[in-house]
Amino acid sequence: MVRTRMRRIIRLLETNDFNDVKDEILAPANAQALNILIDTGCIDVSRAWGGAIVNLTLRSHSATYRLERHDVWINRLYGFICGVAVTVVAELLLRVIL
Repeated sequence: MVRTRMRRIIRLLETNDFNDVKDEILAPANAQALNILIDTGCIDVSRAWGGAIVNLTLRSHSATYRLERHDVWINRLYGFICGVAVTVVAELLLRVIL
């Protein structure tokens, strides 16, 4: 769930100005995803004196690329595990039926 929120924040920053999507990005539901993006160096944060976030900008495309590639490999792993599980279940069903 956090990965989807991270991708959504990245997409919002890529396609829109921060001021247009500020409320959506700074929503409490996105707090963990936003902190992860800041900690990994994907996003630069400009803060006011009180600590409030004034602006967010994407740093480099390579950091966002690593996130996207990670998601691809996770999906491949899930696909492999599901493929093995379906094969085992099909084999068991065939033995029971025949």
